[in-house]
Amino acid sequence: MVYNYGLFGYDWPATMATLTPYYYCLDRGIPFGLYGQSFDKFAHPAMPVFKNLLSRAAFIYCRDDESRKFLLANTFKPGVLEFGPDGCFGIDVRDEERGVAYLKKAGLEEKKFLVVVIRTNTRHVYDSGKGSLMNPAQATPAQQEQDRERLGKTRELITTWVRKTGLKVLLAPEVSKEVAQAKTGVYDLLPADVQRSVVWRDTYWNADEAMSVYARAHSMCTSSSKSGQMG
Repeated sequence: MVYNYGLFGYDWPATMATLTPYYYCLDRGIPFGLYGQSFDKFAHPAMPVFKNLLSRAAFIYCRDDESRKFLLANTFKPGVLEFGPDGCFGIDVRDEERGVAYLKKAGLEEKKFLVVVIRTNTRHVYDSGKGSLMNPAQATPAQQEQDRERLGKTRELITTWVRKTGLKVLLAPEVSKEVAQAKTGVYDLLPADVQRSVVWRDTYWNADEAMSVYARAHSMCTSSSKSGQMG
């Protein structure tokens, strides 16, 4: 879902390995395209490699407009370059019974709560010790600072939402590791008057239950991997 080099690290072999399917297509004359992707940074010498290859794509649909602008600014020229929502928005399976039951248990009313989803530079709960691009075993100082900035903005947003709208907030996990991070990095640090209107989801869930809850939210917000921005 993400293409970059130099944002999270400089693992050249791993970065180039992600491009092998496209070289396979080029070698055999098979048209290819990318859908629902993000593009963040191509440090030297990655930029000319990515530009040469991806400019030969039939289409590229970016899952955020900042990625589309990034490719345009760096003169990538695929056949089509447009915005295309993340594939997760195509999920149409729901567990209505479980979703509605959770809302009742959590005291959340339909269309009267904001869902907030965070993502941090922390290790996965099932990490073997090696870590990965999105789940580093040991965050760098830069990644730690990014998390502090991102979670600080998340707390500001929640505080503003609660105090101005009077509506509740649900801290929901995108991945299992973020259950704990949402409590220690967001919930525990909120002002007392705001915390009373925030529900921390203390267990992970399946996509069908999550979709049933999300469909009943007033709005959703997530902290982005792009310089701590909110989206």
